[in-house]
Amino acid sequence: MECILPEVSESPPEELEAPQLHSQLEEEQMVYRHLEDTMKKPSIVGVLCIDSQGLNLGCCGTLSDEHAGVIFILAWQATKLTYDLTDMPVVCLQSDNGNVRGQKHNGITVAVQKMVS
Repeated sequence: MECILPEVSESPPEELEAPQLHSQLEEEQMVYRHLEDTMKKPSIVGVLCIDSQGLNLGCCGTLSDEHAGVIFILAWQATKLTYDLTDMPVVCLQSDNGNVRGQKHNGITVAVQKMVS
């Protein structure tokens, strides 16, 4: 199963200098590696990484760009249920076939879908 990162423009923005562009490419490669590594774990069928604005940073398997907004809002709203700012609640949507868990941390939201084995 191939992981997908959002399309990047062919030419880098003019305001990015070489070190910034290099750093951005390293970050994208790191996200891609984490997505692939997560998908190698047993029973995981989907993974999605979302930025602080609800935009897809990358996805693999059953979770896609169309899920980013819903998961982002659920994880964001869950943080309002606690008064402890260090508490990072996990949202879990469960069915007979498996579950999707999402958590927001430091502006990044990650969701993982697992199927019952």
